[in-house]
Amino acid sequence: MGNANRSNKHQVPPRDISEVNINQQNLPLKLEGPQAQWFDVKPSTLPGAGRGVFTKRKFKAGELVMQSPVIVYPKNEVSPGSTLSHYQGSYGNVAFLCCDYQGLVNTGNKEKENNVRARWRLREGLSEYVATRYIEEGEELLQHYSNPDIVSLV
Repeated sequence: MGNANRSNKHQVPPRDISEVNINQQNLPLKLEGPQAQWFDVKPSTLPGAGRGVFTKRKFKAGELVMQSPVIVYPKNEVSPGSTLSHYQGSYGNVAFLCCDYQGLVNTGNKEKENNVRARWRLREGLSEYVATRYIEEGEELLQHYSNPDIVSLV
């Protein structure tokens, strides 16, 4: 004697991310871990960029700004053009996924706008952002659009 109007708890998952209707800018994002106190996620200052990561403290040039554990795997295990391929980083035949909010850091259009540079420590299972110049409190993080500093591969 069940309720005929009860909604089905088990729905078929979407086949592709394009089937999911999400407004990225309005998604709540809870930052966790010790670095969470250093950042806010809010609408980017760059037109059309969606969300961005903003500092809650100052950083000196050369200072570690953000560090993330990564999942490392052979690049050929993911089909080109798949949803996962759009979110992974890669170098040579190695691919990886960051396990935090590094992917929300936007890329500046002009080199003088950029204030962080990627540093990959894949052997240690880490991806990092390092300040390329002094960063003011409240400034949006913008990554340097070039090859990262590769410290170690797997």
